Amino acid sequence: MIRTVLSPMPSFMIQIVILCSLLNKACHVTDKNNVMKNQQIHQYQTVIDFEPNKELRFPDFTLVHTQHKKVQGPNNAKWKRQTFYFLVTGKQDTLEISWSTGLIRNTKFTVDGTAYELIMGSYRDPDSETKSFKNIPLHQLMIIKSEKVELSKEKQHR
Repeated sequence: MIRTVLSPMPSFMIQIVILCSLLNKACHVTDKNNVMKNQQIHQYQTVIDFEPNKELRFPDFTLVHTQHKKVQGPNNAKWKRQTFYFLVTGKQDTLEISWSTGLIRNTKFTVDGTAYELIMGSYRDPDSETKSFKNIPLHQLMIIKSEKVELSKEKQHR
């Protein structure tokens, strides 16, 4: 009969090794379906990647890219106008907004009484001394929350 002899290791050392290996497994969980990424709350005025049917959470609403259309330019132009559609869901309001390469400007929208802007394509660089624009690839966007402007009582009565 063959006996295997284990070197004498204190039982608490074995417990520590087991505990460390379990913690290592628990702390290195991969997020294959981007479940954790989808739970992230994005900040305003930050460039964010988006994908079709993936929910982007902001402090006051969620945004989902629902559709992307390409339409041939006029007179068989070599370029195609691209339109991106998004579903915006707040606590009370739900609406569809879009942004297009045909007319490049911010898409203004209001959710639950607060105004926002969807920015794609490019935006004015706030850090630039010449107020130059920065390009944003078409798989990225930025949301700006409009600041409330209140008139002073003196101007309201005029």
